[in-house]
Amino acid sequence: TAANTCRKNCRWPVCGDGVVDNDRHRDTDREFNEVCDDGNQENSDGCMTNCQACLPLGQAGNIEISSDTLLCPAQYLMDDYGDYGAIIIKTTGVTLDCQGAILVGEGRGVGVLNFRSNDVTIKNCFIRGYDVGLRVQDARNVSLKGNHICDNRQRDIELIDTTDVDGYQPSMAATSR
Repeated sequence: TAANTCRKNCRWPVCGDGVVDNDRHRDTDREFNEVCDDGNQENSDGCMTNCQACLPLGQAGNIEISSDTLLCPAQYLMDDYGDYGAIIIKTTGVTLDCQGAILVGEGRGVGVLNFRSNDVTIKNCFIRGYDVGLRVQDARNVSLKGNHICDNRQRDIELIDTTDVDGYQPSMAATSR
């Protein structure tokens, strides 16, 4: 079946039909914006049910984020090897949207680390089971939205030499143990 055209059964293209429609329909001028279409209802395999791509994480940590990133919504058992961060943001001006993904550590290290990256948004993350759930270090203009960070050994959120953090309250730094 050709992309951006009616299907053999004369139906409109739809997300979930297994064909990536990412342009204008040649007969109707209707716009399609699918990034992927794997034809299934699984959100954690790299292509979500809304036909947008997401990053499926393995179980290993120390993943570097250098562009806007949508995580696939799932639970990930991710260790932090060497206290560097299971997920490390190292680029200015990016958004990490966990989309409800749950990051679970093994009682050590850092869940998400924003290191020297300004103008960053971190949202919709569930982070637990690390020494520090979220560390923002040497950064400014960071936005925290809709995160649930709890049950980390030392601190849930740690700010080091950081200014202009939107969505942070001092009570967030304490652990919930």
